[in-house]
Amino acid sequence: EAFGVTLDQPEDAMGDQWGIRTGVGLDLEWEHAAEPQPNNTGFSQDCFVNGEVLLDDMSFEVASKGARSRMWSATDPPTDALGGISIRVGQKILEIKPSFGDESWCGQLLE
Repeated sequence: EAFGVTLDQPEDAMGDQWGIRTGVGLDLEWEHAAEPQPNNTGFSQDCFVNGEVLLDDMSFEVASKGARSRMWSATDPPTDALGGISIRVGQKILEIKPSFGDESWCGQLLE
């Protein structure tokens, strides 16, 4: 369980981020639907996901197909900045560059 902030507009995430404090909870279970499939960088596996997503006093049932994957690599992480939001956790920095159009958000972990 955690708390998030409900914003009026997506663009408010780039401003002062003032909004309504919102309780968030995930009560989800994962079951394998197939054996893991190895690939060049790790593996992937189909699954079933069941449970609830909780937002304040609302509850949403989840019963869906899903997938999980694990990757490992000996390459160094990128060190060039995306020009987005930076969050320092210990010696690492998570940088996220949001998109408010139809494009995907970008993110990277910097050392």
